[in-house]
Amino acid sequence: MTGIDATLEQPIRRTDQFLALERTPGGGVLAFADDGVVVQGQLSPEGITWTRTTLDAERAPTFTDSAACADGSVVGLSFYNEVWWFADNEWRVTPIDTFEQLESVDCRADNEVWAAGSFSSFYRTQDQGETWEDLSIGEDATITNLQFVDDEFGYAVGEFGMVFQTADGGEQWSVIEPVADEFYPLSLHFSDRERGWVGGVLGIIFATEDGGATWVQQESEGHAAVYGFIDSEQGLFAFGDQGSLLKLEGQTWRSQAAPPIPIHYKAGLALESGEALLVGGWGLTMTLPLASSEDKNPIAEGGE
Repeated sequence: MTGIDATLEQPIRRTDQFLALERTPGGGVLAFADDGVVVQGQLSPEGITWTRTTLDAERAPTFTDSAACADGSVVGLSFYNEVWWFADNEWRVTPIDTFEQLESVDCRADNEVWAAGSFSSFYRTQDQGETWEDLSIGEDATITNLQFVDDEFGYAVGEFGMVFQTADGGEQWSVIEPVADEFYPLSLHFSDRERGWVGGVLGIIFATEDGGATWVQQESEGHAAVYGFIDSEQGLFAFGDQGSLLKLEGQTWRSQAAPPIPIHYKAGLALESGEALLVGGWGLTMTLPLASSEDKNPIAEGGE
């Protein structure tokens, strides 16, 4: 087998750009990449076994976001405003008919799926993508992140530090107190209706403890863009560019032991082992301990 053939046989390759990551039923994970690539991982005490799939589509989807639903299905949002559904080990795709660029997707606790994007556009489906309802509010700002805390409360953040809130399951969205003028949020996480965080460039993280009525910038030892948060039994962590991993201790984000790599972590989740699984650029899949001690060695994985 030639070197090229060997590379093509690998489930994860250095050319893969991972952009989203979710859990699947039965102790698995699903990582979304560009060029129609998704890799499914099965967890075991020995590590993660990956299986590669290239989705059959006229235009290979590049995924921008994903969400796991309570019914066990997983949805991935593509750059082409398509939602790809994964359930019972099968894929299907449903387009959203809009001229806006959709950026984020989430699944409510009742399995209602939402997508949001440019010009404060909101779309929802209550029939697994057969039809999509337009509930956009027309504010001139791109929504970058969307999260439903429960069936009633949801938050979205966008350009200019704008924050949107719904208290009726998305029937109506209100513009509430902005995070900060000219702030561009790259990530969003609410642990409940009141407590939430948004991350941006240069390691900047803002927090609210009153449902977005007020926002306070927290101290941070990080200086790289924050692309996501991991809420685990070991605490709340933030990850992002340049292999950055931070942990919230009190009101300060402390840098955690991690390999000094020039690659970004784009998505991550907590494992039952007390580790984080992180994926990102250039075929990066990595497990890192989330414990506060620094005597554990992170295990790097990925394509050749």
